[in-house]
Amino acid sequence: PKVQVFGGWSKYSAFVDASSPLALTSTSYSGLVLGLKGEVPVDEAEIYTMGASLELYLTKDLTESPQSSGSTNSNSVNTFSLYGFYKVSPKLRGVGSLDFESYSTTFGGDGTRGERGQNSSQRIILFSGGLEYLF
Repeated sequence: PKVQVFGGWSKYSAFVDASSPLALTSTSYSGLVLGLKGEVPVDEAEIYTMGASLELYLTKDLTESPQSSGSTNSNSVNTFSLYGFYKVSPKLRGVGSLDFESYSTTFGGDGTRGERGQNSSQRIILFSGGLEYLF
C-alpha cells in the first residue's frame, strides 16, 4: 500500500459566452490545496491496483467576469477521485479514473451586475481512461 500527502495551488475556470442581458458570468475558483492519496494492490502479483484521492481546499477564492454577483461570498470546493491501474507490462499500465468535483458559492451584498446573485453551483463527474508509460 502507498499513501501520499501533497499540497499546492489549484485553479478551476468555467467560461460563459457573452449574453444580453447578463445572466451568467465566467467563474474561476482557486486556492491552496492539501491532498491525501492512497493506493493498494488488489492481487499479490500487483497486476491490479485501486486508489483514491481527496483534496481539501485551505483557501477558496472566487473571481467572476465580466461583473460580480455579490460583494462577499462563501465558497465551497470538494474534489474526490477513485482510480485503478492494470499492469500490462513492467513499464506500461492501463488507467481508469472516476472524478467528482463540486464548486458552489453563496453570495452576499450587492455586486457590480445590478441584481445580487443568491448562489451558484457547478458539479462535474468525469470518467477517463488511458495508458501510462513509466520511464
